[in-house]
Amino acid sequence: MSPEQVRALVPKDILIFNWFWSGEAGGETAEAQLDEFGFRQIYGNMTPFIEKYRERSRRPTIIGGAQFRDSRTPSAKSFRTMRSS
Repeated sequence: MSPEQVRALVPKDILIFNWFWSGEAGGETAEAQLDEFGFRQIYGNMTPFIEKYRERSRRPTIIGGAQFRDSRTPSAKSFRTMRSS
C-alpha cells in the first residue's frame, strides 16, 4: 500500500506491534512513519535492548513494549511488559 492509502483506508484504532525498531532495520524512521499515520505502537522486541529507548518512547504513540526473555536471562519472566515513565 502507498502511504496515501494507509492514511486514507487503514483504521487507526489498530495497535501496531513494531518489530522493526532496530537501527539496522531503520527503526526510528519506521516508528516516525507509523506515528505520522496515526497508529499507536508497542515495541515487540526479542532482546532486552532497544537503542535510545527512553528518548524514543517519549513519542505519544509509543505506549510500551513487550520483551521476550528466556531461561538464559537471569531472574527474568518469560514475557514482560515495559512502560515508559
